[in-house]
Amino acid sequence: MKKLITILVLLLTQMVFGQTATAPAAGNGTSENPYQIASLENLYWIAASDAVVPSPTKVTRWAAHYIQTTDIDASATSGWPSGGWTPIGNDGTNFTGSYNGQGHTISGIKTNRQVNFQGLFGAVLSATIQNLGVTSVNIAGLQYFGGLAGAVNNSTVSKCFSTGSVSLGGSTSYLKAGGLIGVIENSSDVSNCYSTANIENQREIGGFAYSITSSTVSNCYSIGSAGGISDYGGFVGAVSGATVTNCFWDTQTSGTEISAGGTGKNTTEMTTQSTFLDAGWSSAIWYMDAGFNSGYPYLEWQ
Repeated sequence: MKKLITILVLLLTQMVFGQTATAPAAGNGTSENPYQIASLENLYWIAASDAVVPSPTKVTRWAAHYIQTTDIDASATSGWPSGGWTPIGNDGTNFTGSYNGQGHTISGIKTNRQVNFQGLFGAVLSATIQNLGVTSVNIAGLQYFGGLAGAVNNSTVSKCFSTGSVSLGGSTSYLKAGGLIGVIENSSDVSNCYSTANIENQREIGGFAYSITSSTVSNCYSIGSAGGISDYGGFVGAVSGATVTNCFWDTQTSGTEISAGGTGKNTTEMTTQSTFLDAGWSSAIWYMDAGFNSGYPYLEWQ
């Protein structure tokens, strides 16, 4: 009887909060035939478990390949129990597959957990994430978190962006948090990405990423607030053995002229096309329009 009651409570909780994991209807998780993610339920199916998938390669969910086929509204995560969204990949088991947003967005993801590695993705290793926007995010964690991912290790991230806010969810005042990614490390390559997300803390933060270590970041920018007391930067808070090329941050909207990498520009310069064309940004990848994205550069697929 007690077991039956427990099962009923779990079912009712899922019904009330809409926290349902549904396997994708198409694809098998291989690089040739990636799973097709078409709903929040499909997305949560990835995050909910690292179980082995019934694909020809018998890999786990966090090692499989995915494409997104439509924009996804994830605002329901604000009502999910235990802190909202559960990230894909964590410190113990990283996401090692690929995710291609195909020019789509995921909006309204919310998580508030007193644990490390928070974001749409928690921790990724030897993975590829591309052509994806995470909008109106509300990410709160302990350490290592960002709008898109908490930590990116030996991975490739391209043509992605984030909007919303990133803030402290625990008792520590040291975050290692960034608007797009918390930390970028170990031969990662991040290119043609941006973040407008605001960072709501004062230590170990960066408008784009907190730290970049032994990696390459190119043709990226941030405009979110990122001022602080120590170890902070308008674009990045700390750089070690890394190459940061043709990257910018808005010194006015970020509230700081300090950054360990990138070039600071005022708002007028950040909304002037020549700032980016003179730096070698591709007009086939980046567009600018005074009536869109507040005049800042945006990706061609938007």
